[in-house]
Amino acid sequence: MEIEVKIKIAMPDEVAENLGIDEDSVLESYYEDGYIYIRKVDDDELDELAHEYDDCTDCESCEMFCPHCQSCILDD
Repeated sequence: MEIEVKIKIAMPDEVAENLGIDEDSVLESYYEDGYIYIRKVDDDELDELAHEYDDCTDCESCEMFCPHCQSCILDD
């Protein structure tokens, strides 16, 4: 049985602004050594990823597809 996990973290507007994070920001998260890490993906990294995924055909099963927005995070 697969367990789906959603974690919601409240972030004050001032902190988000200082970090340059808004609703359009792409964030990467991963789990390591008992911690969940979250970081902002910059535009250069998104460009590199776009080249790797040029031949996408199955968006809904792709790791670059945002289920919340129902779109590819590489499409701007």
